[in-house]
Amino acid sequence: MQTFFNILLVALLLYQLYNFYQIYKAPTILPHEAKKLLNKQGVFFIDVRTKKEFENRHIKGAKNIPLNHLKKRITEIPKDVKIIVVCQSGARSARGTMQLLKSGFKNVYSLKGGMLAWK
Repeated sequence: MQTFFNILLVALLLYQLYNFYQIYKAPTILPHEAKKLLNKQGVFFIDVRTKKEFENRHIKGAKNIPLNHLKKRITEIPKDVKIIVVCQSGARSARGTMQLLKSGFKNVYSLKGGMLAWK
């Protein structure tokens, strides 16, 4: 039984390290830079938070595609534009950014600090 818990602990640790790596590796954009791009042609904002979080507060014009739906709704995202991925703090958007980059999108950025930094 002890061996099982040790394996589980190592698996959880590796999962957390992978998440931190995703956050660290994802290209980011600062909120003041992203604000300059609001309502500009060729820029697409995706909010990967839950529907409830999105309804509570969001960037005007952003499309809500929760992170756990991103793969199955990927056809809703244009490939020929700059994409800015938004979440609450920047962690989910970093994972979403990496997911989009791995899916062939080229110009994708995570909003650094998320909605907490968006003033």
